[in-house]
Amino acid sequence: MTAHRPTKAVSSALTAMLCLTFAASAGASEQSWQEAMDAGTKAFKEQKFPKALECFTRALKDSDSFPGNSDSKAKNLNDLALVYDQIGRRDKARELYQQSLDLKRKTHGNDYQDLIPTLNNMASSYMEDERFDEAEKSLLEANRIIEKAGKDDPRLCINLNRLSAIYRSREDYDRAEKTLLQSLETARKVFGEGNPAVAVIQNNLAVVKRLQNKPEEAESLYKSSLKIREDAGGKDGLGVAASLNNLPAATGSRENSRRPSRFSSALSRL
Repeated sequence: MTAHRPTKAVSSALTAMLCLTFAASAGASEQSWQEAMDAGTKAFKEQKFPKALECFTRALKDSDSFPGNSDSKAKNLNDLALVYDQIGRRDKARELYQQSLDLKRKTHGNDYQDLIPTLNNMASSYMEDERFDEAEKSLLEANRIIEKAGKDDPRLCINLNRLSAIYRSREDYDRAEKTLLQSLETARKVFGEGNPAVAVIQNNLAVVKRLQNKPEEAESLYKSSLKIREDAGGKDGLGVAASLNNLPAATGSRENSRRPSRFSSALSRL
């Protein structure tokens, strides 16, 4: 029996059908990925971390099924890492952050702006474990990328504020002061003189001044910070209370101010 070869027209039709099937499958996978990511983001915001973990893990599997997925996968890895951070599995989180960074660098190079949030997340994870050397490295790399786009960037003053907390923990108060002054200068340009962000940085600078045994300068900064917060939020605001609590400390004990308290989380939320 002689086998009949498919005609050219039939072969072309089969090829077209295969291409359409692949495209449809890829489209379905991408849609499935987006739905899983949306569900994971919603669960994360609601602090339903087991659900977020399940959704982001499912999305990561889907991300391998459609073309041009490197940016999607990098985002997925970062978001999944955030969940692991929240549930205290920070070694796993940092492994995923690193995978996200490697993928972004491979695709876009070392100056890619979207490296910044993942580097900052990595730094926060290290800081939670008091691994300050690694945290500093991540923050400095993030700052280098930020400064390539321009120094007057709110992310820069936030990161400088966090770096100062690391230097303070090492009792390197001169470096902490220098970093906070740069952060303060940037914040004034970006946010304006009377913005609460300026008050937070001034408050942190006052702590450093006190540790340098400069109580008069510390008190002046505390009072300036207090006035900004009063003008911005009223005398009964929580921010005002925080500054009031710091005022007596301008001439008080140094020991309790050496250890940063969650590294100025108030500023990082701005």
